Amino acid sequence: LNLGRASLEKKGVTIRTYDAGSHFGAHLLTGDPLYKVYLASLVALQTCHVVMISRHVYLQALEKYPDKNAARRLELNERQAAVEMSEMIRRISSKKLVYKRYGTLLSQGSEMVGISDHEMLCKIMAAWGSLTERFRAMRQQRETRAARTKESVDKWLSKKVEARA
Repeated sequence: LNLGRASLEKKGVTIRTYDAGSHFGAHLLTGDPLYKVYLASLVALQTCHVVMISRHVYLQALEKYPDKNAARRLELNERQAAVEMSEMIRRISSKKLVYKRYGTLLSQGSEMVGISDHEMLCKIMAAWGSLTERFRAMRQQRETRAARTKESVDKWLSKKVEARA
């Protein structure tokens, strides 16, 4: 990115912002087989001037100015950066999507405003635990009712069979 600002987005969630002088997608130049396309979309926040280097041009530059050690270091660094970026994108987009979907519900509960992520997680897990306990009790009641119904039907059938005999 030669000039301007752009944000990296995945599924509408902003992952990070790039300023002038930043680079992105260099792992695609190295021919890493794990990545055929870029991990997310780059969206211009301002008018940008982007310098694009194709893989073909990159390989021509390596042929003209060969430095296998530098090329290998670049490849390893960019592969590691791509793995870290991929993990960061996964974490951030998951977290932000959950907040986007359920943030209004969480913010409506006054006890959830201004608490840390850990405290919020503890409250959510406690609520989940009580909900699963309630569902377990409801399932137990259904099973008990079904067993009683089966017992009643079996008694009724045995009386009918005895009456016919």
